[in-house]
Amino acid sequence: MFYIILFLNLFSFTYYGIDKYLAKKKLYRISENSLILFTILGPFGAYFGSKHFRHKTQKLKFKITIFLALAIHNAYYMFIVFKFINSSI
Repeated sequence: MFYIILFLNLFSFTYYGIDKYLAKKKLYRISENSLILFTILGPFGAYFGSKHFRHKTQKLKFKITIFLALAIHNAYYMFIVFKFINSSI
């Protein structure tokens, strides 16, 4: 499970970098729906990718999507951790 989460976040980070590169070169871009999908699947990578590459930082749709995806993922991880802690007591 950890490796899947890591892979999705690394892929999301890379996806933002590739789209920024394509935007600078004025080449065919990655669709916004694909970026949003990987934002939902790997929000930490999307957040750091958008900040690092300064990409999609002004678009409200991406700000909201990243925020909500981070909140949902954090809540899920906290649920798993607390469940693990309570089951081991």
